[in-house]
Amino acid sequence: MARTYIKLSYEEARDLSLALYRRIRSSGWLPDVNVGIGRGGMFVLRSLQDFFAAEGVRAPYWLIPVERYSGIGTAGSVRISGEVEVAGMNVLLVDDVADYGDSLAVVRELLLSRGASSVRTATLHLKPWSKVIPDYYVSRTDAWIIYPWELYETIAAIIRELAAAGATVDEAYGELVSRAHVTPQELANFSEMARRGGSLDARSRLILEGLLSAYGRAGNVMCTPAGSAVSHAQNSQDLGSGPPQGRAARQDRRLGIQRQGSGLHKLPDPEGWLGGGAGDRQEGRIARGPLGAAPQGARALLGGGQGHGEEGSQGARGA
Repeated sequence: MARTYIKLSYEEARDLSLALYRRIRSSGWLPDVNVGIGRGGMFVLRSLQDFFAAEGVRAPYWLIPVERYSGIGTAGSVRISGEVEVAGMNVLLVDDVADYGDSLAVVRELLLSRGASSVRTATLHLKPWSKVIPDYYVSRTDAWIIYPWELYETIAAIIRELAAAGATVDEAYGELVSRAHVTPQELANFSEMARRGGSLDARSRLILEGLLSAYGRAGNVMCTPAGSAVSHAQNSQDLGSGPPQGRAARQDRRLGIQRQGSGLHKLPDPEGWLGGGAGDRQEGRIARGPLGAAPQGARALLGGGQGHGEEGSQGARGA
């Protein structure tokens, strides 16, 4: 079965953070201190601090650096560094996603061992296989979530994984473009970073070159949810204004509709945590539509099954 992705913008991540804040406040509980798990929880923690401050709640915060994940869908060992002072306090522990749950479990035990009176956990997303169910979360999903703060390391991880599996450029194009919705500009940005830093092995670099060539042969044409072709420069504009495809995507969000392929799917929000009003944004990324197979000439540039590159990614993910 092909992997499913949810690709979020910073605006959508902030909206999900606001939905999380609403859940926390509706419970009637207030933390004495907020603790974020770094790196994934940094943006969520800062957003919650903003929302609390707007209400007049001035809770201090700590950030605990945690490293995990050796590759996509693979849990690595949890390493914690940093000190926190939480004795006698009610703590809100924040991360972006409860995936395997290891980070939340380990850090929660650390906080309790440091004398915290209580620890409640909060994440944007929950994976169904997580060993820890957060006290507060917005959405349950089994998709691979591409958060905006880890876009390029995720692209690197996908390319390395495909290279290690002996994938063709055609297969890589389908994974990154049709399923993960990586835009030509994002791939070009990543290529610039990878070339400067030398982060890819030889086979991964060959896949990347093939992808850039395939994008070029396609004329950098993207498909909008409505199905009309536009250049990647148009497609990268703010979905809230500008060309018709932006207005169509914004209308989809207001109606709580997510387009997948040729079908329309109502986004789940049974308890109304994502706003309640018809004009409020809904969870998840509105996919820009299927981008199709790789153009002619991109197929089988690598052949198959030989010369596997290095496995996995060193990027960290929420757990």
